[in-house]
Amino acid sequence: MKLASGPSARVVEAGPASGAPVVLLPGWGGCAYLFGRNLSALADAGFRAIAIDPIGLGGSDKPRDAKHYTLDAQRRYALETFDALGLRSAALVGQSFGGRVALEMALRAPERIERLMLIGAVGIGSVAFDPMLTLFTALTPVAAAQLMLKPWMFRVVVNVATGSDYDATDEDVRQFFAPASERSFAIALYYALKQMERRALPVDQLRQLRMPVCALRGEQDRIVRVSRAVRAWAGERLISIPGAGHLTNFEGPAAVNPMLIEFFRRPATA
Repeated sequence: MKLASGPSARVVEAGPASGAPVVLLPGWGGCAYLFGRNLSALADAGFRAIAIDPIGLGGSDKPRDAKHYTLDAQRRYALETFDALGLRSAALVGQSFGGRVALEMALRAPERIERLMLIGAVGIGSVAFDPMLTLFTALTPVAAAQLMLKPWMFRVVVNVATGSDYDATDEDVRQFFAPASERSFAIALYYALKQMERRALPVDQLRQLRMPVCALRGEQDRIVRVSRAVRAWAGERLISIPGAGHLTNFEGPAAVNPMLIEFFRRPATA
C-alpha cells in the first residue's frame, strides 16, 4: 500500500469491510505475525481488523535513512496508512514501541483515534536494559546489523519477551526472523532503537488522553516497567495477565481476545 510521502506499507486485514475498524501496531522488530492470534477473533466479532507492518518492519519498505525511524516519522506514516485505507478514525491497538507511536497519535491527532488499547506499551512504562541498549546503539549500523542478522539472536529476544506460560517455537522464530533476509531490516531496527523514546510519559500528558483507554501488561514483562505514578493514573484500566510476558496478546490470546472485543464494543459513555 503506497503512502502519501512515498514508502509502501504492508497491511493484513480480516473481517468485514463494513465492520468498525481496529488498527493494530506492533513494536520494535515485530510485524503482523504478532497479531495473527487476535485478527481472526476480532474479525469473527464483526470488526474490520487491520494489522500494519510499520515502515522498516515486516513486509513494509525499509529505507536506509535514520529520518524514517523517529517517533514523529512513525506517527506520520501510521496516519498516512489510515488515509490510504480510507479511515477517518479507528480504534487503535499499540504493542510495545507501537504503543508509544499510538500514544503520540492519540495525543497529537485525537480526532483520528476512537479508542486506545495499549499492550506492554512503551510510554506508560520505561524500557528496561537501557544501559545495554545504549551500548548497542553506540555500534555502527553495519556492526549492529551483523549481530542482529542471526537466528539465535531472534530466539534470545523472543525468549526474553515471553513469560513462563509460553514456549517459543521454531516457527515463531522463523516468522519474526523472516524480514532479516533484507539487510535493510537490521539497519532499520538499529535506527529505530537508537532514536526510540524509552521513558514513560509524564502522567500530566497521559491525563490529556480524551478517548477511552485500556492497558494490558504481562505480569512477567521484563522489558517495559510501569511506574507507581502511572499505575495510579491507570487504576482499573491497567490489567495484568498472569504468566504472560511482554508479548501478551501473542502469548495469551484466549485471555486477551475477549478483553479486546469487550473494550471495543463498550459504549462510549462507559
